[in-house]
Amino acid sequence: MTRSAACIVALGLLAARSAPAQTAATVVDDDSLQAFVERAADFAESRTDAASAYEFFDATFRPEGEWRSGEIYLFVVTTEARVVFHATIPDIEGNDHSEFVDKNGVRLVVELVEKAQAGGGFVRYHVSLEGHPREGELKVAYAALIELDGEHLVIASGYHPETTPVSALPFLESLRKWWPPGS
Repeated sequence: MTRSAACIVALGLLAARSAPAQTAATVVDDDSLQAFVERAADFAESRTDAASAYEFFDATFRPEGEWRSGEIYLFVVTTEARVVFHATIPDIEGNDHSEFVDKNGVRLVVELVEKAQAGGGFVRYHVSLEGHPREGELKVAYAALIELDGEHLVIASGYHPETTPVSALPFLESLRKWWPPGS
C-alpha cells in the first residue's frame, strides 16, 4: 500500500471513530434511522440478557433522552410478531400484532420481522390507527435482529419522512473539504 493510500485509510478510520453516535433526536432520514436502530441493537445485545431484557428496555429505551425523542422511539417484538416492549404505548405489550395491516395491505410487524431476519431492512407503511393525529401519513420503519441468550427479538423504530425536518448538517459537513478555497 502506498503511503498516501495508508493516510487515506487512517483518516477514514479516524473520521468513523469520531462520528457522533446516532440518537433519537438526530433521526431525519432512512440512513440516520438505520444507524439509530443498529446502534440500539448493538447496545442491547452487549448490555442485557434474555432474563432481564424487559427491565433493560424499560429503563433504557422508555425515558425521553438519547433513545427516545418526540415521535422517535424504539419497540421490540418477537419473531412471532408479539410486542415485547413499546416505548410509548406499554398497553400493547404482550399483544400479537401479526394481523396489523395498513390501508394498503402492508403487514407492518410481520414485514419488520422478515426484514430483520434477512439482515435488517425498511418497511414503508401508512399509519392506520383510527383517531391517531397522523392517521394516513407515510411512516418508514427499520428493523434489526438481536440475540439475547439464543433468543431472537426484533428491535425497530420509525419516522415520518414527509414531516420530519431535514437537516442540512451532512451537506454542510461535506463542504469542509472544499472550504476555504485553496486549502
